[in-house]
Formats: sequence, structure tokens, C-alpha cells
Amino acid sequence: MAFLSDALGWWRGGWPLWVWVGVGLTGFFMPDVLVNSKLAERRKQVLVSLPTLAELLAGVLSSGMGLEQAMQQVSPYIAGPLAREWQWVGQRLRRGEGLPVVLTELGHRNQIPELERLAEQLVAGHNSGTAVAARLRQLAVTLREQRLQALTAEGGRASERMFLPIVVFILIPLMGLVAAPGAVAVFGLLRR
Repeated sequence: MAFLSDALGWWRGGWPLWVWVGVGLTGFFMPDVLVNSKLAERRKQVLVSLPTLAELLAGVLSSGMGLEQAMQQVSPYIAGPLAREWQWVGQRLRRGEGLPVVLTELGHRNQIPELERLAEQLVAGHNSGTAVAARLRQLAVTLREQRLQALTAEGGRASERMFLPIVVFILIPLMGLVAAPGAVAVFGLLRR
């Protein structure tokens, strides 16, 4: 890179301090930016799959199956990061770890409040021995409503962000195209 900048005449000699500072700051902050964007994408994928998981669990539990069996039955029907987490839960349960411990760990491990709510409901149902199918269906409905509200809000913000580019790149040039012939005619009359 230094040879290229010398050849093109951009910079002669050693690199200036601001280049080193810029490269250092980029190298320091860029991994955080990349990891945070990956985590945000993963969180979105989990939130999309979570209502389906709750519905599947509710359906299987309604048939009279036990919670641990139901959890194993639904795992082939989920995809993405949530499927990998659910497989992790299944592996831990097969090793003989307790269901409440594994589900609590699942919630803490992912730090997604909606997943923590699902885990808490499953743990509460397991500890009390009550049916949780109705609560899981309600959770699925609530999660879908929250997702719809988030998408609607995001769509509203997108229309606000599009206002300035529309004005700058469409309306102003269009006004120029409409006004230009009139301005040329007026200047032509003024020259006579």
C-alpha cells in the first residue's frame, strides 16, 4: 500500500499518524460492530421462530404428552438458531440434567426476554404440574402481536427516512425540469 501511494504521489515517506490512528480505531471498534450486528440478526431469527415453537409445544402438550417428551417431539419442526438452542436443551436433558435447570440456563444463555418468558412458563408448568398449553398459545399470540407492532413501527420509520432522498433526488430535479423551459423563455425575452 505504501508503494502504491508513493507511485501515485498521494504520500511520500512513512505513513502519517492519522492513518495509524484511523487503522487502529477501525481494528478496535469493527469487531464489536460486526458481532453486535450478528447478534441482532440472530435475535430477530429467534423471535420469528419463537411463536411457532410455543404453538407446537401447546399442540403436543394438549395431546396429553409430558413436557420433556413434547420438547423432543417438536425439535424437528423448528429451524435456525432456535433449533440449535432447542437441540442443546435436548442434549442436556438426555444427559440427565433437570428440566428447570436447563430451561433457566437457556433463558440466561441467550438473553432474549421473550425466550426467557417461554422458559419461565415451561418451568412453572413443570414445577406445579399444571397444564401450560393455554398459556403457551397465549404467549404465541402475544409474541406475534409484538412482532407485528415492531414491523409496523419499522415501516413508519422507513417512510420518514425516505422523505429526504425523495425530495433531493426526485422533486428538486423534477421542479428543475419543469421550470427550466420557462426560465429559458423568460431569459430569451429579456435579451431581446
